[in-house]
This record gives sequence, C-alpha cells and structure tokens, in this order.
Amino acid sequence: MPGRRDFKFRDRVLNQKLIQLLESSRVPYQIDATATIVYDEKNEELIENALISSVRRSVFPSWQVLTCPEDDSDRYETYMSRNGVPFQEEFSNGERWFLIPSSFEPHSRDL
Repeated sequence: MPGRRDFKFRDRVLNQKLIQLLESSRVPYQIDATATIVYDEKNEELIENALISSVRRSVFPSWQVLTCPEDDSDRYETYMSRNGVPFQEEFSNGERWFLIPSSFEPHSRDL
C-alpha cells in the first residue's frame, strides 16, 4: 500500500517505549497483530528521525543500522553473536535490520 510505513523492534520493551513515544506525540498510528507499528509516510520524518532514533539512543548512545540481503541476515546474526557484537533486531518495511553501536565497523569484519 503506497504511503504506508511500518516498524518494529523485536525486543518488546523497546517496542513498547516507541509506542509510548507515539502516544505522547499524538501522531496517528496503528499496531497490527504482530505488534508492528504502522504509520503514514507523511509522518515518516518525525517518527523515524525523532521517535525511533530516541529509542535507538537509549540502547546505544552512538549507533548505526546494519542492513543486509535477507538471505544473509541469519549469517550476520550468528557472526555478531559469536563475536560479542551487541545488537538489537528491527523490522522496517518488511526488512530485517540490526541496530549496532557506531564503534563497530561492519565493513572491516568478515561478515
């Protein structure tokens, strides 16, 4: 559906933090059966740049989002788990992403 965006932190506590921020902001949104937050793209800047970023900063004060082809996401997760790279999973518009500290340099590692 054009104009629709969705987002979810896999971690329920983080996802609930985001929902609380959305409630406080009074931006329209919906929550689907999988606890994914659905919102209109016209609110994308506020939701993504302010609210989602705020929750990300609560996890890692300085962060980055690691994206990868869907076929490689399990391999990335396994690598990070085995090598002590802290991460949180996110789902954005149907894609699986990894929130990681900005100090981690994914392109210098053998992912």
